Amino acid sequence: MPFRGLFIGIDRYSSTGIDELTCARRDATALEALFFDTLGGSTVLLADAEATRQRIEDAFAPGRLRPRGYGGDRVLRPWVGDT
Repeated sequence: MPFRGLFIGIDRYSSTGIDELTCARRDATALEALFFDTLGGSTVLLADAEATRQRIEDAFAPGRLRPRGYGGDRVLRPWVGDT
């Protein structure tokens, strides 16, 4: 099964109660490039304002990020953000 990946990096949230981050977008971009260059397949990168709830949900729609009738997939979920 070909690799499929969704990479999300948000440095600037719309909420004023969340401080601006400095590395999430960069790290998500680097991870997306690493996985795509190494494994090929299909990747989706959503950064900052592009990373809306709707776009994230759309990425999981059948036939997009995941093929129809998938099973036994492995999921890698790195947590990228400032502490």
